[in-house]
Amino acid sequence: MKSTFLLTVLFTAVVELASCTSSDNKPEVSVDLDNYCSQVADVACYNIWNCCTGKQIEDTLGITISVEPDECHRDVELICQDNMATILWAAHKGSVQLVQQNADACLASTLLAGDCFQHVSDVPWQRFCSDGYWVGTLSVGSECLYNFECQDGSYCAVDRKCRALPKEGQDCDAGICQPGLFCNPSDGERKCRPRRSAGLPCEADDWCADGLYCGFDDMGQGTCYALKALGVECKDSRECQSTFCVPGVCEDGSQCFEDSDCLGKCSSDGETCWDDLSCSGYCTQSHNYCNSDWDCAENEPCVKQTCERTCIGQTVCAKRWTVIDYCTDTTGMLLNSSN
Repeated sequence: MKSTFLLTVLFTAVVELASCTSSDNKPEVSVDLDNYCSQVADVACYNIWNCCTGKQIEDTLGITISVEPDECHRDVELICQDNMATILWAAHKGSVQLVQQNADACLASTLLAGDCFQHVSDVPWQRFCSDGYWVGTLSVGSECLYNFECQDGSYCAVDRKCRALPKEGQDCDAGICQPGLFCNPSDGERKCRPRRSAGLPCEADDWCADGLYCGFDDMGQGTCYALKALGVECKDSRECQSTFCVPGVCEDGSQCFEDSDCLGKCSSDGETCWDDLSCSGYCTQSHNYCNSDWDCAENEPCVKQTCERTCIGQTVCAKRWTVIDYCTDTTGMLLNSSN
């Protein structure tokens, strides 16, 4: 029910970060309700002016750079206050409480530490911002306007009152249930049902119990399967315990997880295609008729008069490693999250 609001603020706020100026002193993070937006501005400006070039700032944020440091802090703080108006309003009237320890950890994890480019196994702010730090204080039955005002285990219903999350067998018109349950839209009544164990049918991952995912066969039938260990073949990152499936490569350099992910080339003009109907000639990867390997794309043989698509590489579950850029990742991701 509760969500982390800091990242949204940071990413939406940075639309005006070009007003910031770099500082030799790293800001100290100590968040409270009165200085929240000021702290956001401190961290955001420090990152972008230590790791972004002027052109990156203009290209990423779509603005013209201003070099006045006071303007930076003023603009970012005002944008923060605008984007956070509802949560700050609720916090000041007491229906939401700021958990300072969680807020400090989250904001500090977004602050540049070391090089602007880092090779990491997990992104710091994804780990430290996973726990929400705006906590609703309203009990069940209290009047509310937003879900975040209600205590954990409840939500703001259509009658504008906090209601307990539905239990097993209860209606779930809002599409939410207690932990361990899912809202089943296919039983005709939208009831909360227990999340399913391995081997049982499903239509989405949230139908399956923790540690499982919903995999689909060629007929589109879903089944709950156990998440796969490192080194096990996969077709999607959501199948892996590590949440990362190493992709293969198609002939055109695009990523793939299975042969059918690769596009073909049209024999008449060389344009990409899915099947013969999408080009004036024949599509080399359409699984349609061929006489020889010459009728198919390079490295894709003609087998039983059918051009076979080829995804090259071993697609297996692997440990996730990510290169993070404290310029583009802390601005671009925040900007995207505001949409």
